[in-house]
Amino acid sequence: MKEFLKKSLILTILILFAAYYIPAIWNKNVWENSFVLQIFGVSLLICFIQLFLNRWKTNWYLLELLAEYTMVVIVVMLTGLLFRWFPIKELWIVFVYVTPVYIVGYFLGLARVKKEIDEINEEIRARKAKRTVNQMVEEEVK
Repeated sequence: MKEFLKKSLILTILILFAAYYIPAIWNKNVWENSFVLQIFGVSLLICFIQLFLNRWKTNWYLLELLAEYTMVVIVVMLTGLLFRWFPIKELWIVFVYVTPVYIVGYFLGLARVKKEIDEINEEIRARKAKRTVNQMVEEEVK
């Protein structure tokens, strides 16, 4: 649960960053305080759906990524229409919001996985070194 909350808060921060800077650059819009709560709710909803999507595993990783991306786009599209973040004629803007957040989140995930792999490799090296030292000691004792 701790990891889930951490991921949802990171997702919320990424979304807020994109949701603030894209409109600010595009047409100098600023948003209200209720918008922050709406974004937090959407990010929690996305994280809950991802919990179920992560149980679905295939041999095609790109298919899993596409399914997750499609789910995020649909959720943002529906909640965006519900909260009137954009008019129905401008649904293309969803891709402008979702894609940068998704790409940044994906690369952050890759960096985390690389760090974990490096830690595991270091632990394996340490165990091999310890085993080698133990074998040398055993040979000297004989």
